[in-house]
Amino acid sequence: MNSVAREALLSLRRNQTGEHVFAHPKTDKPFGDIKKAFSSACRKAKVEDFCFHDLRRTPASRLGDLGANAYQIAAILGHADIKTSQIYTQATDEGLRRLMKALADGTDTVFPTTMDQRPLPAAVSA
Repeated sequence: MNSVAREALLSLRRNQTGEHVFAHPKTDKPFGDIKKAFSSACRKAKVEDFCFHDLRRTPASRLGDLGANAYQIAAILGHADIKTSQIYTQATDEGLRRLMKALADGTDTVFPTTMDQRPLPAAVSA
């Protein structure tokens, strides 16, 4: 979790009267299934063809554009296998253009070394 997400959650927590950050407004108890609540929110907002796991695509792709290697992306997403992260990581046009420009310009493009590609411990929630 980055500092922006952490601060947003702490801010939400400070504004809560109950013990849970995300609680059902009628019962003040935690949601039993966040995916169900997410689907309901999408339906109410008239957002179509969007599922809970689609939320992983944007950060995975942006991390790739920033130069993160497959092992780093997998660790951040909490995947033990980089093949799982590949499902969510998509090369963007801007990222590909930047790489092709660097190649054409002869700009030094930094690629991760074997040591950099070693798997990082995956994030685990308790």
